[in-house]
Amino acid sequence: PLYAFITLCAEYISSIYPFRFPNSSCFWIKYFCDLFKILNISNQALIDNFKLCSEKYNIKDNDLLLLISNCYVESGGFKKTVENLNYSAEALIANFSYFRNNKDEAVKCARNPEKIANRAYANRLGNGSVESGDGWKFRGRSYIQLTGRDLYKSYSTKLGVDLISNPDLLATEKYAVETSFIYYRDNVKGKASTVEQSRKLINGPKMLGLEEVRTIYNKIR
Repeated sequence: PLYAFITLCAEYISSIYPFRFPNSSCFWIKYFCDLFKILNISNQALIDNFKLCSEKYNIKDNDLLLLISNCYVESGGFKKTVENLNYSAEALIANFSYFRNNKDEAVKCARNPEKIANRAYANRLGNGSVESGDGWKFRGRSYIQLTGRDLYKSYSTKLGVDLISNPDLLATEKYAVETSFIYYRDNVKGKASTVEQSRKLINGPKMLGLEEVRTIYNKIR
């Protein structure tokens, strides 16, 4: 892969010209810039965060490409860090078991994201009842779309920040990137080497968006 080739070149040049090239960081900066340029993304803060977390969590080579591809699709091209719940009644019935079992509620809640979240995610994922408001408070956030009180509590510990009291932190670029790397490290790395395998571990058995992920992966590999 390109990443491995650049790694070898950087190490070799650094060993020969230690003063001209004191470290290989310039290569990694260019690598990430070129990678995101293919996707027409020039957000330098985003690129820098990906580079930092790639090194911090040792997600590289094919794993890095799989992660970027999945995150790109989950976030609409790194434009969204909060779940879009603006569903029609038909879409609610198709996508959420709660509304399949309560079709009249689907009609009442259609196009009302807060009502949708509080019902779709109630009494699961560590959330309380509909009345608790947990479904809306702990709706999908981050580039990897972490959802539910249990995951927010778990990632509070992993990040050392209080996501239960401040769930919107998960929607900030810094934590949206870092939680995506942590999730990949803990749930995907070593278990997936293909687009299909990674998509199933990230999105679930339905593998929604599989072809979109495959398209992005093939574009940047």
